[in-house]
Amino acid sequence: MMHRRYGEIEGFNASYNTAFGSWDALGAAWHWRLRTDTSGNMREERDNHELLRKILEKAWSTQVRVIKA
Repeated sequence: MMHRRYGEIEGFNASYNTAFGSWDALGAAWHWRLRTDTSGNMREERDNHELLRKILEKAWSTQVRVIKA
């Protein structure tokens, strides 16, 4: 999702104040963001809302499928 939204890793780094060299490096990172403060970072807030929307869509579709079954 982040790759689609930002394209190059530099766009992600600018939004999240990180210095990953590639998307693979980000994917391999563990506990890379221990503290999160989204106040004032509209791009991060937007990303969080989109991720939550995707989670809710998946949960809803799963529930509907189970009820229909």
